[in-house]
Amino acid sequence: MKLRITLRTRIVLLVVAAIIPLFGLSIFKAWLSEDAAITRATGNLQVAAALVAANQDRVTSSSFQLLLAIANAPGLLEGKPADCQRYLQALLDPLPVYANLGLIGIDGYFRCDGVGRVASVFAGDRNFFQSALALRTFVAGGYVMSRTTGTPLVTFALPVLDSAGKVKAIVAAGVDVNKISKAVANA
Repeated sequence: MKLRITLRTRIVLLVVAAIIPLFGLSIFKAWLSEDAAITRATGNLQVAAALVAANQDRVTSSSFQLLLAIANAPGLLEGKPADCQRYLQALLDPLPVYANLGLIGIDGYFRCDGVGRVASVFAGDRNFFQSALALRTFVAGGYVMSRTTGTPLVTFALPVLDSAGKVKAIVAAGVDVNKISKAVANA
């Protein structure tokens, strides 16, 4: 029995034969484009991670320098709390990345801070305070909600030592996590 192929069937077969290689070529190009997009995205993520790390290093370094300056300010520990408060507020105003700066006695209570809300605020149970007191060096605390400002913070602390090496107080700088994240997002 002879198979009869009509003209219409021949045209359809011809069109299908022309389309199949084009379809295969488009799938191959999409596969190559996907690899290129993944490579680009990986590169972009690496750059973003490097920016975040550099920003974090800069914040840590500047926090250490700021706390060192506060710890060595003459008369700050022995002075009046109102004078201490004015000094910390004058430092805090031009530094918007910091939510608060404070001087904490070894009893764990704030003596003064930059926002003026420390009336009997206790920080002795905070990780940054306990670590600075125990290690007697510059430390970074974990993520906490500030008791004085209500903002999410990462707090850096530095003990103030007397000439005998005994801890007299702890100076602390609370970095506002929201402001840091906005700065990183803008970068």
